[in-house]
Amino acid sequence: MKKAELIRRSIAGALYVALVLAAFYFYARFPWLLWALFLVFYFIIVRELTALMHLDKRIFYPLAHGMGLMTLAFPLSLFFRSSFFAPAIVIWAVYLVAGFGYVWLRARKDVLRYLVAFWYAYLPFFLTILPVFIVSPLYVFIVLWLYDSLAYLTGSLWGKRRLAPRISPGKTWEGLIGGTLLTMAVLAGIRYLFGGTQTYGLPWFPQVMEHWWQTRRLLTGLPVGQILLIAFWIILWGTAGDLYESYLKRRAGVKDSGNIMPGHGGLLDRLDSFMMVQIVMLLTGMVLTLINFALK
Repeated sequence: MKKAELIRRSIAGALYVALVLAAFYFYARFPWLLWALFLVFYFIIVRELTALMHLDKRIFYPLAHGMGLMTLAFPLSLFFRSSFFAPAIVIWAVYLVAGFGYVWLRARKDVLRYLVAFWYAYLPFFLTILPVFIVSPLYVFIVLWLYDSLAYLTGSLWGKRRLAPRISPGKTWEGLIGGTLLTMAVLAGIRYLFGGTQTYGLPWFPQVMEHWWQTRRLLTGLPVGQILLIAFWIILWGTAGDLYESYLKRRAGVKDSGNIMPGHGGLLDRLDSFMMVQIVMLLTGMVLTLINFALK
């Protein structure tokens, strides 16, 4: 990699990380920063997915963009006028059904492709801007950033066996295993060095919580076994999300999902792992809640 390209890549990556961390850090006082940032992220990802999956924007945009704007009614009602929450749900549901109906009428045989693209882009956005979660999206970002850096390091040094040569030839088993083990070691070290005597229990149900508060407790308050299990779960599905996006790019015959981030490609290239983890975290929470009910 040339020096100039490396500098551009480093600056773009640093700005991206700084924006995300700032949005979460100031969330308690200025929640609209997080909402605005991830709404912009969502619109960019919708555009990139439209190109990758060869969707007709005249069909996809009314559903995807409309639902993005409709979703802001939930956090706004929670923070400013809780009595508006029930009407917000009704309006959101009506628009969702109408949007699905519109896509079905226009897309016909390709309707499944449009709906997969919509939920793939929309659910992570929906689960990030709402202050209701089981594992904070900030914690997911931290684990994935740590893993990506360590997997790249170990893969560069010792990588020989390709993980998925037809989809993503740059990824290796050595990078996956080495990055996973090193990430777990770092998280266990943080727990050992900064953890207190009190342990933090993950909620069965999604709760309204502040991101930095919960992230600190996930890093320092969980038993080590739970920390390693959650980290493994995040890394597993983050890798699956990365491979899925690589599959979409291979089908589309492109190297990157876009060119919005110099040296990195598109925004989807940076958020693919996070998006898959957010979706799986929702499903995991639902399954755990059902198991908890069944055991009572």
